[in-house]
Amino acid sequence: MTIYTGKDYQDVSRKAANIMSAQIIMKPDAVLGLATGSTPVGMYAQLVEWYKKGDLDFSKVTSVNLDEYKGLSGDNDQSYRYFMNQNLFDHVNIDKERTFVPDGLEEDSDKACAQYNEIIRIAALDENDETFCADVHTTEYYRELRSETDESIWMAEYMQEPFESKGLLFPKSSLMRFKLADIAGKKPDGTLGACDTADKGDDDFCAPFAKVFGPKYFITDILFTKDPVEVTEPRLAQMVIDTECDQLRIESNNGGRIFAINVRKLVTSKKKSCVIQARPTTQHKETRIIMKAGWIKKHCVFLDESEYPKGSDYWRFMKSLTSYKREGDNAHDDAPDGMTILAEFAESLGLKFQTSTRKVGRG
Repeated sequence: MTIYTGKDYQDVSRKAANIMSAQIIMKPDAVLGLATGSTPVGMYAQLVEWYKKGDLDFSKVTSVNLDEYKGLSGDNDQSYRYFMNQNLFDHVNIDKERTFVPDGLEEDSDKACAQYNEIIRIAALDENDETFCADVHTTEYYRELRSETDESIWMAEYMQEPFESKGLLFPKSSLMRFKLADIAGKKPDGTLGACDTADKGDDDFCAPFAKVFGPKYFITDILFTKDPVEVTEPRLAQMVIDTECDQLRIESNNGGRIFAINVRKLVTSKKKSCVIQARPTTQHKETRIIMKAGWIKKHCVFLDESEYPKGSDYWRFMKSLTSYKREGDNAHDDAPDGMTILAEFAESLGLKFQTSTRKVGRG
């Protein structure tokens, strides 16, 4: 996101009008989202001035305003429709049939909102599975995004068709499996690790490690335990060494940075090296997990159940991951959160493993 600044209100208004006019000139049939209130008045005045000079043509433009006062008609001087007419629509050649403001006189609010949602609904892919606008993103981009996004997120955020999703987020049948013999003797592109330190006393410390082969992440090792930090620090350091991990990301929200520094010291004391970074996570945890679920199921491959004993860290991790519910109460989210940190880390690297710099990075 770019933030524009100016010396005063007039300067900022002109810059905003420049952005808006550029969109209209480049795309005469543009769909514009418009705001009301005192802030955009200067921008609208500038657009009207340029229209009167012959610099702008609004004849094919569609506009959408997001709100209106319930109970007010469009000719009420306190309504947003009136505001838009007075400040813009009445002064340019826009077709008012293509200007949309919610119906303030509709007594049924749910009905009014549903009708308006239909007006602004634009699906990323049309009925022919093609992009709605190549200038925004290509068909290939959206198809790839769809393959890596949880269905409920894809339908709600990109197809404008939210539906109620239930059940498990990572059912066993949705996960790819492998046996260690499948990758034995093969040199991976790199080894990646992620670590979710325990937030509360009953949480699990979770650290999955993946051998990377092209777009696939083979989860070979898991540290999943309720042990205290005095135990998890040396255990994690040893796993970094044993897996020959190239890069490790540790969540720093709960003292993770100090933890990362201590792990690095333990690793370097063994004459080994690994890029270890501590990064905070700011987005809502449940949202992050759901957003990355599709990516995890497409790219991550987990050990076959015959490859790890019952009661082991890997067994407890898989039990926690595959019992995580898409919605409702989840007693623990440590396993899916650990995998989400790994997924976010992998995407940020883009499979480019840089092993020349060995340090703890600041988040």
